[in-house]
Amino acid sequence: MALSQKTKNLIWGQFAGRCAICKEKVIHKNNSGDQSLYGEVAHIIGEKNGSARFTNNLDLNYRNSEDNLLLLCANHHTIIDKEENECEYSTKKLHNIKNKYLYWIESNLCQNIKSKINLKHLFYLNIPRLNEVALNYGYKVDLQKYNKRKNLHEHGWDLNYIMIAYDNLFKNLEIDTLNFNKIDFIHEGYISNLIYFDKVKFRTKNINIIHEESLTDYKFTGELKNDPHIYFTHYNGWKLVLNINRNWITTTTAFGYFRPSGGTSTFSGFFRVTNVDYNKNIIFGSPFVIGLKPSPWDELLNKKTIKLENKKKSISFKDTINLDEALVRNELYNYDNKVCDFCKKILINDEYLIDGATKNGPWAWMCVDCFEENGTKIEYGSGQLYKKTDEKKWLLVKGYL
Repeated sequence: MALSQKTKNLIWGQFAGRCAICKEKVIHKNNSGDQSLYGEVAHIIGEKNGSARFTNNLDLNYRNSEDNLLLLCANHHTIIDKEENECEYSTKKLHNIKNKYLYWIESNLCQNIKSKINLKHLFYLNIPRLNEVALNYGYKVDLQKYNKRKNLHEHGWDLNYIMIAYDNLFKNLEIDTLNFNKIDFIHEGYISNLIYFDKVKFRTKNINIIHEESLTDYKFTGELKNDPHIYFTHYNGWKLVLNINRNWITTTTAFGYFRPSGGTSTFSGFFRVTNVDYNKNIIFGSPFVIGLKPSPWDELLNKKTIKLENKKKSISFKDTINLDEALVRNELYNYDNKVCDFCKKILINDEYLIDGATKNGPWAWMCVDCFEENGTKIEYGSGQLYKKTDEKKWLLVKGYL
């Protein structure tokens, strides 16, 4: 029984087009860019009676399953099947070779890096997924103006507040992602990873504007000829497909970028890998945010802002508090879910938090950076300073009577 093409594609994908023994690539690309395959899908336990390492104890379905197969170059396939080499390449030895090789592939996949989400114009905001990431990194997004029953582009003026809230998040957020430019081949080891892509040219398909105001309960069918998506074809032949939920497209103008007259648009952003299809040679992903990189003018303004911020003298509370006295007073408070009222950062991850009057009058909970910009002073009647203890409680260290 010949191996199915689907099974062969699966093995080629799992082994990343390399021989499991010598690790050499078994795909040749000529000067014209055409590819030819000279690798061979090999059986660990022989398929037929008389073949290498054959046994009657296992049925044919198992012998032709992915658990019993590996990818080899033509030379090593010949070597392991020679009768005089069966002792050296036993069933146990070949399973060990396969397992070690797959581990080697996993360890040599693109590695995580810290990424800043440096986007200026936001075309797509997957609200639930972005909030999940923000909370994982200790931030909370201010979504008081967000109506859960509306599409983003139907929010009108309130959309400005939503986009500013995410713009502020991205200025502070640094997340663990993989660099899309470093991915040369598809592999199931990338599933569930966050991937950052920068100025990638996508083709777009089936992304029609939604005219209804209410949030659409849209379900993807898995049929690319029908589902709205954007896609990119890698020079190695595989394809990246990002399904687009039209509820999260920010403006009617943004729809124009997803429906370009030339058929392609250049985007930056990040997504999570949801599936790898070796048979179709596709990586599927769910985008979290899509937009444009800042222009040179935006970058220039940002550099000037950073220079001004660096000139500010950061507040240091260490030399202004009497910790021994505060420990004797032992005024402890439990503020489990306290959030900075300005930047929305969860304060349990900080060393200090301030409850004090702001320059505009009302009191607010503030992180150190936001207190420096918006607070007044720390003393009884104006503001209290709290320091986190080992018990994850807050000790009043300044501003008591």
